[in-house]
Amino acid sequence: MCGIAGIIHRNSECVPSRDELLRMAGTLSHRGPDAQGIHIESGVGLAHRRLIVIDPRGSSQPLTNEEETIHLTYNGEIYNYRELRRELVGRGHTFRTRGDSEILVHLWEDEGPAMLSRLNGMFAFALWDRSKQMVFLARDRLGIKPLYWFFDGNRLVFGSEIKAILAASSVPREVNREALPQHLLFNTLYGEETLFQGIRELLPGHHLMFRPWRESQPRLKRWWDLPEIGLDAIGEDPTETPEETPRTGQGEEKAAEAFRSLLGASVERRLVADVPVGVFLSGGLDSSILTALAADKVSGPLQTFSIGFDEEEGNEFSWSRRVAKQFRTDHHEITLNEDDFLGALPALIWHNDEPIKHNNSIPLYFLSRETKSRATVILTGEGSDELFLGYRKYRLGLILSRIGAVYRSLLPARLGKSIVEMGPRFSRRKWATRFVAKLNDSPALLAASSSAVMDRCLLEGLAPGLVSNEGAQPYLSSAFSQGFPGGGGDFLRRYSRMDLKAYLVSLLTKQDRMSMAASIESRVPFLDHELVEWAYRLPSSLKLRGTHGKWLVKKAVENLLPADLIHRRKLGFPVPVYGWLTKGAFRELAKSVLLDRRSLDRGIVDRIALETYFEDLESGVYGRGVDATYPIWTLLNLELWWRTCIEGTSFDSLETPQSNLSVPDGLSRTYST
Repeated sequence: MCGIAGIIHRNSECVPSRDELLRMAGTLSHRGPDAQGIHIESGVGLAHRRLIVIDPRGSSQPLTNEEETIHLTYNGEIYNYRELRRELVGRGHTFRTRGDSEILVHLWEDEGPAMLSRLNGMFAFALWDRSKQMVFLARDRLGIKPLYWFFDGNRLVFGSEIKAILAASSVPREVNREALPQHLLFNTLYGEETLFQGIRELLPGHHLMFRPWRESQPRLKRWWDLPEIGLDAIGEDPTETPEETPRTGQGEEKAAEAFRSLLGASVERRLVADVPVGVFLSGGLDSSILTALAADKVSGPLQTFSIGFDEEEGNEFSWSRRVAKQFRTDHHEITLNEDDFLGALPALIWHNDEPIKHNNSIPLYFLSRETKSRATVILTGEGSDELFLGYRKYRLGLILSRIGAVYRSLLPARLGKSIVEMGPRFSRRKWATRFVAKLNDSPALLAASSSAVMDRCLLEGLAPGLVSNEGAQPYLSSAFSQGFPGGGGDFLRRYSRMDLKAYLVSLLTKQDRMSMAASIESRVPFLDHELVEWAYRLPSSLKLRGTHGKWLVKKAVENLLPADLIHRRKLGFPVPVYGWLTKGAFRELAKSVLLDRRSLDRGIVDRIALETYFEDLESGVYGRGVDATYPIWTLLNLELWWRTCIEGTSFDSLETPQSNLSVPDGLSRTYST
């Protein structure tokens, strides 16, 4: 895996500074510790940092064609590159490397932007075509690999991470204050906006084209999307013949067989590497399936890795050990404590570029760091829950949508709207907001019922006037109604679609940032686009059956894994934040930072509400304390981000602070199988 960056001037006479490009590349050294490359010509500068995974002796970048008219800087892996290479050789192309990078150059020569549909993999790249005087930026279908850009009318600046763009001269390091309310309400941003003024994210499945000496603005285009399914009834699919419907069981068996085949092929493709490959094994269903499918396809024992905390509720070691023993893996466990967690937090906010949304990002970093000495490529299970309706919220959502349909038929439209508006204002817990939101099934309120819903307790902690009296609705309406339309299909398919386009992207960003902070490449077999498109078309009744999410996935692995593991309750990635905030160093850190005058003067938080949060935690009353955990975590991360990434308090230079992070002695241990 790699890091890319570049500068494209609208004035062809301007020559990018080598020092500036090296500075940008330097911020990405953790993404590519093995090599560095720069290409400069009039109006154009490209930079690359390389992590060697395939073709160790070749494939240095930026890479060019034979005539040196096309230059490429690329981050990712193209899993079908061998098949494409054979095809291109048959067309008369000559290859100088053994890797996947050169595929992109020759495909561009033959097919231009249409080449993207030929690629199976994860990628973000920039390509300069001198003959066309065009720069072309592209990102993979689901957003596995990141890409950001900034345009001020005079030049286009881009990078794998925001910090690379900020390292360019004259790029403002300013907070996007208009995006702050949405970030605080949903702990993320939907669409291309970031928390940095003027810096945008190239959205998944999009590309950017720019002829800097002919055009005044870059042109954005979506090149891939989830298939449109014109279904209105829940669990009904008119493409099925009667004998293939899930109700007979025959279609179910065929679908389970197809799933095993598609996922098996995806895993096999993602094991191709010239470095060791392993699996993050939590002991949950998805990581256990990946372990089972990968174990007999590698030479020697498969490397597997698990992480947990000293607190009993903070680990799933008993489950991961069972799977490791069953498949005879070389298994390694890492145990963290509160000091490890807090010590890494400021530096990992720097790596993340934005406030850390998911508190399990920190253990994920330590897991990646420990993995580095044994495996450079790791398989992870992201995407399965969004594709196959694995979260409990889908079951709840389906029930509430049906109740909502009855209510909508009985209540006048205006009364129903009033109830929805009252939810964010008067309910303290998320479930009440979710319930009333279901009374009106619009794209905005569908979003409100998701895992992205605002937290009422956090809303109470914000300074008066920061968020409008309408609460979440303006942000939901603009973000989801325009950016993430419901598409076709039943309620559950629309729900899945929304999460694949929004929530999953934040999970993939977490995975990318924390693994690359430790110079690890993570691969996600459940997000092979062929598997995604196939699974998305399945009727919801094959995914959610009664109270069982991921029904088809579980059926497909009945003969592969123990029944109690397959059907056990999903825990996610538990981090004992609540316990830490009720005592000790974490609470004191949060209190000293958030109640500091520097924080209060930003006009974001309400001091009285913050003091109430800490009183709730100290009271020992479980319900009140839990309510306070989320807002404290969110506001603490925002303030640490502000100091670290905007003001440069924690890390004043542009060099990576990775050297400040170290794995404590005795952190890891090997579990003998």
